[in-house]
Amino acid sequence: MRDSTDATIAKLESLRKRPLTEMEIAEIQLYENGKSLQQVQSFPGYAVILEMLSGYNKRAVDNLVTTEPGDEKKILGLHAVAFACSQILVDFQNDVREAVEASANEPSAFLEHVSRGRAVNIL
Repeated sequence: MRDSTDATIAKLESLRKRPLTEMEIAEIQLYENGKSLQQVQSFPGYAVILEMLSGYNKRAVDNLVTTEPGDEKKILGLHAVAFACSQILVDFQNDVREAVEASANEPSAFLEHVSRGRAVNIL
């Protein structure tokens, strides 16, 4: 975890006088990751990262389809690489999108504390 996330969790636990659940911690981490990724997505370099990941995937697929059909072990290995590259690209894009979407709403642990009439700057 990043220091800011650790600090947020520690502050909330102190205010609530109980440890946060794993689910609350995961929600806070996703929220804070999403806030950070919102900024990253706006930089031109983010498009470059996506292009690079796509390029790795394309090269892996090209290596697979240009391999002679007779070498089963090599084909299986290249298929595994192409599959992994593709999955990493899809998972990365989905994880970023989900984190950014999750950051649109404050975690329930924040809201619960505020709803008890104890508005405190947690962040």
